[in-house]
Amino acid sequence: MGRFFRIYVLLSVLAFVAFVGASYLTPKLQTETSEIQKHYAKRYRELILQFEEQILKQDISQSKMAAVLLFLGANGVGLIAFGYGLSRLIRKKKLIPQIEKLQAPWGADAAVRLLIIFFFSSFLVQFLLFETAKQFSGGRISVTASIIAEIIAKSLVFTTAFLLFTKEYGATKTDFGFRFSGRTIGYSIFIFFFSLPLLFLASYLWGMLIQRLGYSIEANPALYILMAVFEGKINGYVFHLAILLAVVVAPIAEEFIFRVMLYSAFKKHLGCAVSSLCTSFIFALLHPQAISFAPVFLLSLFLCYLYEQTASFGAVALMHAVHNGFQIAVFVLLYCLV
Repeated sequence: MGRFFRIYVLLSVLAFVAFVGASYLTPKLQTETSEIQKHYAKRYRELILQFEEQILKQDISQSKMAAVLLFLGANGVGLIAFGYGLSRLIRKKKLIPQIEKLQAPWGADAAVRLLIIFFFSSFLVQFLLFETAKQFSGGRISVTASIIAEIIAKSLVFTTAFLLFTKEYGATKTDFGFRFSGRTIGYSIFIFFFSLPLLFLASYLWGMLIQRLGYSIEANPALYILMAVFEGKINGYVFHLAILLAVVVAPIAEEFIFRVMLYSAFKKHLGCAVSSLCTSFIFALLHPQAISFAPVFLLSLFLCYLYEQTASFGAVALMHAVHNGFQIAVFVLLYCLV
């Protein structure tokens, strides 16, 4: 354990150096993240209302139809996939056949303990980085540096979890689900399209509910950063960092923690259904925007099912990445064309 603790400390130091360097070397981008979120949360709500008004008035130009067609086209394919999947379920067949069985050598106690340690240390590292970096930037944190910090923190969690589980439990690539094939890719894409109409419905109904309860619509902070990039408030390369975080780093780190570590450990004690519900509840809680709780919870249920049937880390990471990429693509088209 001592060796891997030293590795963790070394990675934390590297994270500290990278973060402070990013803050120090981007003096022209010292727009505090909280200011970006506060300003563009209002702009986001205005954008949604404007788009809804244009839909009702049928005031949609040919260029603006790109976002609409992408969204409706994907959901159309989703309805076809949903119909096919529903027909399989009616015939008492599985949505997708099981390729491999999960055989995790670690238990729920180890997974929960390490999960708490990893996330606590990740948040602590980011907090220390923020406070220290403010000393180099006049008390303000650049958006660039905050994104880099999150990328490093998620990478740190993934790397440390992999090293510790390999050492402590003798976990192999098979235990981690490091398998990828044409079948797993196909099943991943199928479950994505199958889930899409249900996720849209869940988002719509949940959004109506929280508005009736008096909560405002708050999107993912990454979307606010994209809006700031489009309006020239911050440098364009931040867009690429945000894409890297949302489509590559976050899916890999989160799926490794929640599906590979947590779900497979819970399953040994609680069974598939209860494990999926517990994992998904924790997963949704760690996405703090009220508007996203129900759709994120439902997305996690589908990811748990996909991992149960394929035992493939690559499959769930791919579906997560495609889901995030699709959301960003629709938002970019909507924002640029409305």
